[in-house]
Amino acid sequence: MKEILTAEEFCEITNRGNLSGGWEDTDQYNEVKNLMIEFAKLHVQAALQSAFEKLHSDALETYCVDIPDCWDDQSILTAYPLENIK
Repeated sequence: MKEILTAEEFCEITNRGNLSGGWEDTDQYNEVKNLMIEFAKLHVQAALQSAFEKLHSDALETYCVDIPDCWDDQSILTAYPLENIK
Protein backbone atom coordinates (compact mmCIF):
# COMPACT_ATOMS: atom_id res chain seq x y z
CA MET A 1 0.00 0.00 0.00
CA LYS A 2 1.23 3.48 -0.83
CA GLU A 3 2.45 5.44 2.18
CA ILE A 4 0.10 8.27 3.07
CA LEU A 5 1.34 11.67 4.21
CA THR A 6 1.26 12.55 7.88
CA ALA A 7 -0.69 15.62 8.98
CA GLU A 8 2.60 17.49 9.41
CA GLU A 9 3.82 16.54 5.93
CA PHE A 10 0.46 17.57 4.48
CA CYS A 11 0.72 20.97 6.21
CA GLU A 12 4.24 21.42 4.86
CA ILE A 13 3.43 20.67 1.22
CA THR A 14 0.17 22.64 1.19
CA ASN A 15 1.69 25.73 2.77
CA ARG A 16 0.21 28.64 0.87
CA GLY A 17 2.36 31.34 2.41
CA ASN A 18 0.08 32.26 5.29
CA LEU A 19 1.39 29.38 7.40
CA SER A 20 5.08 30.21 7.07
CA GLY A 21 7.20 32.37 9.29
CA GLY A 22 7.55 30.17 12.36
CA TRP A 23 3.89 29.23 12.78
CA GLU A 24 4.87 25.57 12.64
CA ASP A 25 6.55 25.98 16.05
CA THR A 26 3.43 27.24 17.81
CA ASP A 27 0.80 25.55 19.93
CA GLN A 28 -1.81 26.47 17.32
CA TYR A 29 0.06 24.51 14.66
CA ASN A 30 0.16 21.45 16.89
CA GLU A 31 -3.53 21.89 17.68
CA VAL A 32 -4.37 22.04 13.97
CA LYS A 33 -2.34 18.86 13.33
CA ASN A 34 -4.10 17.07 16.19
CA LEU A 35 -7.51 18.19 14.95
CA MET A 36 -6.65 16.98 11.43
CA ILE A 37 -5.68 13.58 12.82
CA GLU A 38 -8.87 13.24 14.87
CA PHE A 39 -10.97 14.35 11.88
CA ALA A 40 -9.30 11.74 9.66
CA LYS A 41 -9.88 9.03 12.27
CA LEU A 42 -13.59 9.88 12.44
CA HIS A 43 -13.89 9.55 8.67
CA VAL A 44 -11.91 6.30 8.53
CA GLN A 45 -14.12 4.80 11.24
CA ALA A 46 -17.26 5.96 9.43
CA ALA A 47 -16.01 4.58 6.11
CA LEU A 48 -15.15 1.19 7.62
CA GLN A 49 -18.51 1.03 9.40
CA SER A 50 -20.30 1.90 6.17
CA ALA A 51 -18.34 -0.76 4.27
CA PHE A 52 -19.16 -3.35 6.93
CA GLU A 53 -22.86 -2.49 6.85
CA LYS A 54 -22.91 -2.62 3.04
CA LEU A 55 -21.10 -5.95 3.01
CA HIS A 56 -23.48 -7.27 5.66
CA SER A 57 -26.51 -6.11 3.72
CA ASP A 58 -25.26 -7.45 0.38
CA ALA A 59 -24.18 -10.78 1.87
CA LEU A 60 -27.45 -11.23 3.67
CA GLU A 61 -29.46 -10.50 0.54
CA THR A 62 -27.29 -12.41 -1.90
CA TYR A 63 -25.33 -15.19 -0.24
CA CYS A 64 -26.23 -15.77 3.37
CA VAL A 65 -29.93 -16.34 3.56
CA ASP A 66 -29.36 -19.82 4.94
CA ILE A 67 -26.05 -19.14 6.73
CA PRO A 68 -26.69 -16.40 9.31
CA ASP A 69 -23.18 -16.43 10.82
CA CYS A 70 -21.33 -15.71 7.59
CA TRP A 71 -21.56 -11.93 8.04
CA ASP A 72 -20.61 -11.84 11.73
CA ASP A 73 -16.92 -11.33 10.95
CA GLN A 74 -16.24 -7.72 11.87
CA SER A 75 -12.61 -7.71 10.72
CA ILE A 76 -13.44 -5.07 8.13
CA LEU A 77 -13.96 -2.62 11.01
CA THR A 78 -10.27 -2.92 11.88
CA ALA A 79 -8.98 -3.25 8.32
CA TYR A 80 -7.18 0.08 8.57
CA PRO A 81 -5.53 0.65 11.96
CA LEU A 82 -6.22 4.12 13.35
CA GLU A 83 -2.62 4.19 14.59
CA ASN A 84 -1.62 4.66 10.93
CA ILE A 85 -3.19 8.11 10.98
CA LYS A 86 -0.45 10.50 12.07
